[in-house]
Amino acid sequence: MKLRVVSPATYDDCLTLSPPTRYARKVMIRMRSEAETVAVYAGDDLLCVGYLFPCDSQEYELCFSVSPKARRYMLQILRITHLTVTGVANTNRIVSARVRPGHKPGERMVRLIGFTPDPDTPGKWVFSGSKQNGRNFWRREEGDSGICDGRCAQKPRSEPDRAGAPAPATE
Repeated sequence: MKLRVVSPATYDDCLTLSPPTRYARKVMIRMRSEAETVAVYAGDDLLCVGYLFPCDSQEYELCFSVSPKARRYMLQILRITHLTVTGVANTNRIVSARVRPGHKPGERMVRLIGFTPDPDTPGKWVFSGSKQNGRNFWRREEGDSGICDGRCAQKPRSEPDRAGAPAPATE
């Protein structure tokens, strides 16, 4: 199923994926009012809402509200996010994201988008156009169709995998 992207996200979209506390709902309303927003749907199912919240004139913070239904579409959602964040970073702005240190799924998501950890601030991840050096994070090797025909598991790899972890040693 193709994903449908709607921008700006409606207040209903933001509140649908909000935690049920009064404080969290107020935060979502404020973020919807002040941030650039996007809602991603699969058919009529709301999968996630993304926010680019302006911290100052040069930095935006990326935030997500994600439905459990989004699990099946997560790589597609992250590819859309990567393209969006790259566009913002190419205007000489910095995009940051905050992930609780040690939260493996969140760290994996921001790493797949192309963020790198900020060495000065624990839990802060940064995506900067100047640090990406024009590399396309989702590129494939020349001639690689992206479909595993059984030989891909046997290829020796010297580069890190897409999650940023070092490739396993091969003999």
